Amino acid sequence: MTPMTPSNDLTEFISNVPLFENLSRKELETVSAYMDRQFLKSGEVLFDQWDKAECVYFIESGALEVLTKKGPDEHKVV
Repeated sequence: MTPMTPSNDLTEFISNVPLFENLSRKELETVSAYMDRQFLKSGEVLFDQWDKAECVYFIESGALEVLTKKGPDEHKVV
């Protein structure tokens, strides 16, 4: 993965995430250079159960509903 130019608003956002709270401004900029924003519409699926994990997600605004599959057409809210 090639870093991009860090976005000031992404750097600011992750500075408030507990995982990154002890990083310097330069370190936050380095981390944010590897981050992308993803926008979802209501009802859109971010990933499915059992998908291989390739990244981590932080919710900047809004909310997600987490569902587990119990059967072909049956889901359980977690």
